[in-house]
Amino acid sequence: MKNKLKITGSKHAEAGWQRLSVITLAILWSAVVVYMHFPAETMVGNDDFYHIQIAQLMQEEGLFIKDFPYATESVWIDAYFDKEWLFHVALVPFLKFGKLTGAKIAIVFFNVLIVLAIWYLAITVGIHRPFWWLLILPYCAYNWYWTRLLMCRPHLLSIAILFLSLALMLKRRGLLLSIVSVLYALSYTGHWQILGLVIIYDIFYVTFDETGSRRKTFKKCFPMAAYCAAGLIVGELLHPNFPNNIRGLYLQNILVLNSYWDASNELFRLRPQELGQVGFRFLLVNFAPILVFLLLALIRGVVQRPVLTRNTRLLGCYLLIYIVLTVQSFRFLEYLVPMSILLFALYFQSNSLSLVIRHRAVTTTLAVMLLIFMIAGLGKCYVKNVYFKRIAQKNERKYARASDWIRDNLEDKEIVYTTTWGATPPLFFGASKQRYLVFLDPYFMYARSPDRLKIWHNINLGLYENPASMIKDIFNARTVFVAEHHKELLAQLKNDATARHVYEGPLGENIFLLSDTPLLN
Repeated sequence: MKNKLKITGSKHAEAGWQRLSVITLAILWSAVVVYMHFPAETMVGNDDFYHIQIAQLMQEEGLFIKDFPYATESVWIDAYFDKEWLFHVALVPFLKFGKLTGAKIAIVFFNVLIVLAIWYLAITVGIHRPFWWLLILPYCAYNWYWTRLLMCRPHLLSIAILFLSLALMLKRRGLLLSIVSVLYALSYTGHWQILGLVIIYDIFYVTFDETGSRRKTFKKCFPMAAYCAAGLIVGELLHPNFPNNIRGLYLQNILVLNSYWDASNELFRLRPQELGQVGFRFLLVNFAPILVFLLLALIRGVVQRPVLTRNTRLLGCYLLIYIVLTVQSFRFLEYLVPMSILLFALYFQSNSLSLVIRHRAVTTTLAVMLLIFMIAGLGKCYVKNVYFKRIAQKNERKYARASDWIRDNLEDKEIVYTTTWGATPPLFFGASKQRYLVFLDPYFMYARSPDRLKIWHNINLGLYENPASMIKDIFNARTVFVAEHHKELLAQLKNDATARHVYEGPLGENIFLLSDTPLLN
């Protein structure tokens, strides 16, 4: 009886420790997000403004937006699809605190979900006390992981859903996995990745037992991939923009990436950094802690040949997959880092680091180097995303004054010619009654008309003699927003008698009004 009480008390004590640990982790993680985000009157990325404004439109017009007249040169003008519909729905309740403040609160909320989901997966795979491993997790990719965590973008919800899905998969909760897969399909364009991960799990499950030993015969069971696939299909069918969302899935995940990797196409040189391929030097410098842990794990494996459980083998396979995906596209960074930390936490729990690092001096040196790396990365993140933007943008949101000018001086539905797709979300955020050319990615213009994208590209580079006339005739716009780096077009318009210079902003952005006849000085 006493032994049973001791065991029960031990379990309660362990459960209490786990709850205290995850709450502490969530508080520490959220504190960094708050410290980074709330001092600056802006957002980390340009696309953040688009997502916030879509949520605002949902609040005003309803959750089911069928048409999108705001981008006149995008495929959305003919067949709109909201790639991240459920994420935008989730943003709506936070807007009662104001658009910027509400979005920042939402970022904190989504980060808490990420902490809970990763912790849940850590406990599910068998990591006993993952606190310290998960505490250092966002610091293991220099400043890049924190930067991604600070964005008001749907990948935040995707991280939480993906790791929750993997935990449900391991627990073999098929019905819950189906439900979460439905939510995934409705909230993120890259939801396809979960199906591949679940298929791999099914292969491991029927091939290996829990200890990692190969089964003598394949285990007969209903595949988790069937639950997952069913949920994803239902999610696609339930999407409010069906069937346009199917085309969007292909466009965003196949065509956009292929266009980015086509180095010969000059039309796609200025693209989102997250689509870019990651070189070995970048990995070596910015993922140093992960590479060190990987090296130590390999040394331990070669020297001691430890027995690997099924979960360890599975996470190792997932890590290899995300290394390949991240090298091909930077956007998979947010999955690579947690997957690697979970693997190392599970691996070194059974195969102690002390068997590889036998000298306390070496351990201390590595710990100090990791601490320096963490502090330097956090400092870099602060300088890049808070300090620099507060100084350069005079502590206001990007293009705030330009969007205010557009809102106050132009008629509703008037088209504003923008020289870069990246300028559109901040302008749309402050002046949502007007129309722009394209959102999020230039491929959305290319998919509608490759010829018009080329004309737009050449106008922005100042390659035509009479850009004002072409802007009016081809794009039906009489207002031109020139971003700070398009100096050639800026000089042309300043010397054009039909262009009136009406605004110049703190970042060097300019606005011109075009006329059919020369203007009087």
